[in-house]
Amino acid sequence: MTESAETTKSTTDWRGRATARPGSSPRSGPPANVKSPWRWHTSWLCFLLLSIAAPASAVDVVLVCPDAFQTAARTWVEHRRAESLQITVIPSQRTAESLSQTINQASDANTRYVVLLGDAPVIGTPCDPARQIPTHYRETTVTRNWGSTPTIATDLPYGLAGPDKIPRRAVGRIPVTSPAQVQSFVNRLKAYERSRDFGPWRQRIELTAGVGGFGMIADAAIEQVTRAIVTGVLPGDTRTSIAYGSPGHRFYPPGPSFRDAVIRRYRRGSRFWVYAGHGWIDQLDRVPATEDGIAVLDNVSVSRLAGSQERSSIGLMLACYTGAFDASQPCLAESMMMQPFGPIAMIAGSRVTMPYGNCTAAVGLIDGIYDRRMPRLGDAWLGTLSAMHADDEQDDRTTTRKLIDTLAAVVSPSGTKLIDERHEHMRLYNLLGDPTLKLNPPKTVPIRVVSGHLDGQPLQIEWSSPIDGQSQIDVGFPVGYQPDDQWIDAGWVREVEPGHWSIASADADADAGAVNRHTFELPESIDGMLICRVRVDGSDDWASGSADLVAQPRQR
Repeated sequence: MTESAETTKSTTDWRGRATARPGSSPRSGPPANVKSPWRWHTSWLCFLLLSIAAPASAVDVVLVCPDAFQTAARTWVEHRRAESLQITVIPSQRTAESLSQTINQASDANTRYVVLLGDAPVIGTPCDPARQIPTHYRETTVTRNWGSTPTIATDLPYGLAGPDKIPRRAVGRIPVTSPAQVQSFVNRLKAYERSRDFGPWRQRIELTAGVGGFGMIADAAIEQVTRAIVTGVLPGDTRTSIAYGSPGHRFYPPGPSFRDAVIRRYRRGSRFWVYAGHGWIDQLDRVPATEDGIAVLDNVSVSRLAGSQERSSIGLMLACYTGAFDASQPCLAESMMMQPFGPIAMIAGSRVTMPYGNCTAAVGLIDGIYDRRMPRLGDAWLGTLSAMHADDEQDDRTTTRKLIDTLAAVVSPSGTKLIDERHEHMRLYNLLGDPTLKLNPPKTVPIRVVSGHLDGQPLQIEWSSPIDGQSQIDVGFPVGYQPDDQWIDAGWVREVEPGHWSIASADADADAGAVNRHTFELPESIDGMLICRVRVDGSDDWASGSADLVAQPRQR
């Protein structure tokens, strides 16, 4: 089937509703049947007995579970309880305000996660608490200057606590609409968390970028900050694979279809799949950016996402409306996540998002996941929200943060306070998925550069692995660096994937605790900043590390 035909195909979405081509607004489906009050209370009695089966203790997780899903949810409860998480289960409510009160009553000072097991009602319609979970609405202040709606759909208030109302609990919504979807999601969750595939996909970040369109100056500023994040904030042992939707750009993938390239790259598997660009409720930007262009992804083409559930990605969409989970049709983030081989979790904005707010969210996640290596997704997301909530009176801003603040001066509305924009984006971005998702971060491989590289001299490195396994050692350039053409023509460097140039590599067995030594004969005249990466694939775990070095030609 051609792409043009595919984008206009009529089908049935995962909610069981008829969908039309992207940009249309399908009608809402018929209201769900509501069970009798007696049957409702009987089923809840059984489920609550499960939730209090363990001895009374601190509450780690509050699970909001509509009546229709209480039987299917038992598998998830048992799975998390086996990890020693204490879970309290409460029913849904008709209003977000009453549900917030119930969550606060069920929580204590130790509660870190709130799981919403159910989709939200369409905006403007009443909530059916037997199958749905309401969401909060808050007025927009900053983004309304960029054409946003008067209100934002947000689950953030469910995680606020204390008189200061700051984020203290990570909230995640699993937008299921049937017991079968609950079971399918739990099966995918288990496959992901129990995966023993410790291959290259765990180092990979798939970054797909659309055309900016904010104006020449703003687009240049955004690209500068994006480059700073990729090269300066992400740790060196990550592998960022970049696909840029601008024909003719060096990161535009080969082939006639940008969409096909994005889907093909997704199927390889990656730890994170990130999109930065324009979006709408049911689709991403078009390539080329014309009426005849093809959406990078839409609610129809996501059915082509494939791969392995053991190599599922965590998705982050830095784009407008793609996380509008209260729309009359499934938003793109929901559609992707609910595919059999879709991302295991998505973080996306429910209304208009802005470059500065997007950057602060991305940098916060990088800090929690890669620098602090949080054990669960909700921990990293809660840390992100806390950083976005903090005031601007700080003297220890990093170079990247200064670049981001400079970007805000270029693209944010005149007179906007940065803290106001960050706070609004805290409400805009919602986690669709399980906040207790285990991230399985790598163990650290310490690397020491014994000798630097001068023209004609070998490079010597030492490293030790915390686990047994197979190691891959690579010496190359930082992501995005473009080597001299003469080095490429001479065969001194090879592009392992767009933006990643390798000079030398080796494979070796790794024994836990043993010191490994490698010597690389680098080509003459290679100079500049280099990076050495080591990844170890074990049977039950993985480890990685990197070290920077500078190659300097000998003075003649």
